[in-house]
Amino acid sequence: MKYVSIPVAGPEALTPETAKAMVDAIEAARGPALVHCASGNRVGGLFALKAFFLDGKTADEALSLGRAAGLTHLEGTVKSKLVR
Repeated sequence: MKYVSIPVAGPEALTPETAKAMVDAIEAARGPALVHCASGNRVGGLFALKAFFLDGKTADEALSLGRAAGLTHLEGTVKSKLVR
């Protein structure tokens, strides 16, 4: 297994660029990938941003996907960033 670190130190690091870095790392794995953080909250935030900015989902769809991936108390922060 190859380990790729994508630092997400706090809410300010939840950006479309960080979500793209996560996607790039997953695609480079060319197979199963494990995406994690201590609580799942930042992972959920990145998946929501990915869904909105890269996959063209609506804000509500993106937040739903983010929640499914662990987004909890950072939801307000992520929601404020889901603007095109």
